[in-house]
Amino acid sequence: MSDRQPQWWDKKTIWAKEFSTYSKQELLDYANKHYNPYTPSRQKENVWGAMHELYTKYGIVFGD
Repeated sequence: MSDRQPQWWDKKTIWAKEFSTYSKQELLDYANKHYNPYTPSRQKENVWGAMHELYTKYGIVFGD
């Protein structure tokens, strides 16, 4: 067992699992609430996760 922090791809997989249960509107609400236009949204795994899920599920491109 490693004591390292999870790598970025592990974190993104965790978020993808969580967001797969969200509805389209819930994802949009979440992304709108947490998105920061002043920093690349991929820097925050939770925002990236919601954006990615919107894109893969619904073809909606959100944010940067």
